Amino acid sequence: MQETVIRYSEAFKLKVVTELENGKLTSIEHARRKYGVKGNLTVTRWLKKYGRGDLLPRKVRIEMPDEQDQIRKLKEENHKLKLALADAKMDEVLSRALFEITCENFGVTDIESYKKNSTPNCPQSSNGHGKNRKANECNSPVQENRHQPPGLLQRTSQTGETDNSGRAFA
Repeated sequence: MQETVIRYSEAFKLKVVTELENGKLTSIEHARRKYGVKGNLTVTRWLKKYGRGDLLPRKVRIEMPDEQDQIRKLKEENHKLKLALADAKMDEVLSRALFEITCENFGVTDIESYKKNSTPNCPQSSNGHGKNRKANECNSPVQENRHQPPGLLQRTSQTGETDNSGRAFA
């Protein structure tokens, strides 16, 4: 289905603009209805084209000084939050990539099941695991590492730390 394109002559456009200037037409909407002009912005474009932008309706916004300050502060906060969200997303992507590389290096093939079976020992963990554990387990120098992939360094004590091969830490 083809749309019909309506072209208005320059004389017609000038007539509508002149009637708006002289006050014969009270508004742009009145001009549109009287002459059957299609499109909401057609007459507005004619006014701009013929240098009569002063006849366009104006939006006046009146604000208190504290409202202006509040709007400025909210815009700044919004900008900061967007930056923080971008940083958090980047951290998440980097952490996920590091985890996958680590799993690959230690021969973990089923990463999803490994993540499900890994439970932190600390009750302050962010994922909610370990809520019923004793608080002093977090502070103990020797942590239980039963879910750790083979080959990761495991601490044996605070003073004489060794890895799986029995070598001392630097």
